[in-house]
Amino acid sequence: MSADDFKILNNIGRRDGVKDYDTNMEMLEAFAHLGFTEDFVFQIQRAISAILHLGNVTFEAGDQGGQGESSIVVENDASKVRTCEREK
Repeated sequence: MSADDFKILNNIGRRDGVKDYDTNMEMLEAFAHLGFTEDFVFQIQRAISAILHLGNVTFEAGDQGGQGESSIVVENDASKVRTCEREK
């Protein structure tokens, strides 16, 4: 997946010419310089991934049970959150 696949990222201005790979590598180097363990960095990346995928979930107002206080999931990208496993 690329950054273009996430609704949250498409709602903010992007800087032309900035390579996501290079920026990510700089961030990883900064984490290492600050003494973050690989495990902790992976946990941070996993949390960010979950937020990005949950941002793609679309809800619509529903009327389940006649109360008018329900919603239904129209588009569900949340299942991808569980697939964020660390490569061994």
